[in-house]
Amino acid sequence: MGSSSAVYWAYGAFGKCLYDYAYMFSGEQSVVAFAEFGEDEMPNSSLAEELSEAFEKALCKACNEYKHAREAGRLNKAKVMISEPETHLLFRDVERYSRQTAPDQIKPVRSINSPKKEKFFIRLQNR
Repeated sequence: MGSSSAVYWAYGAFGKCLYDYAYMFSGEQSVVAFAEFGEDEMPNSSLAEELSEAFEKALCKACNEYKHAREAGRLNKAKVMISEPETHLLFRDVERYSRQTAPDQIKPVRSINSPKKEKFFIRLQNR
C-alpha cells in the first residue's frame, strides 16, 4: 500500500467520498493532508480528528520509514485538514490562467511543495 492508497483507505473507512487530496510536510515536523469532499459529504469538525487518527494508522501501515520516524519521535502525528469543496479545481484554474496554458497541461496537485501552494491550500481549508 502506497501513501496515496493510505489516504483513500483512511477516508473510505468513514464511508465518505473523497473527491481530491494533497499533502505536505509541515514546519511542525508532521505530515498534513488536505482532504476535499463534496458539499453534501462535508464532515463535521469532530470527524476531522477521527480522520487524522485513521490517516496516521494508514500511513504507518503504508510506509515503514514513516512508522519508524514516528516511533523514534522524529515526526509528530499526522493531521487532516478539510478543504472547501472544489479547492483543487480552483487551484488548477488559477495555475492555468497564470501560465496561460491548456487545462490538460496542469497536473493535479498531490504534493504541496511550494510556499504558493501551501498558502493557497491553508487559506481554503474549511474552518
